[in-house]
Amino acid sequence: YAERRKALITALDDELGDLARFDRSISAAGLHLLVTFDVPMSADEIAARAATIGVHLDTALGCYEQAPALPAFMLGYAALDETTMREGLRRLRRLFAY
Repeated sequence: YAERRKALITALDDELGDLARFDRSISAAGLHLLVTFDVPMSADEIAARAATIGVHLDTALGCYEQAPALPAFMLGYAALDETTMREGLRRLRRLFAY
C-alpha cells in the first residue's frame, strides 16, 4: 500500500497542485490521506458536486472538534489503482475550475 499512497500523493501534486493540501509525513491515517482543498466551497458542497461526476468523497469533519478552515476529506487509496485515482482527481480539477 506504500506504493499506492505514493501514487496518490504524486497524482494530487500533478492534478490539483496547490489546491490540495496535506501533510506528507503523516501516515497514521491507515489507508487514507487527510486532504484539504483550498477552494471556496464547503466540504458538503464539494462532496455533493463530486458525486454528480462519479467521484465519491468522504468528508473528514468527524476528525475535528471544530470545523477546519478548509474543506477536509479522507481520501482512501487501498482499493484504487493509479489510473482510477488520476481520473478522479482530473474530474475534481474540472469541478474546482467551475
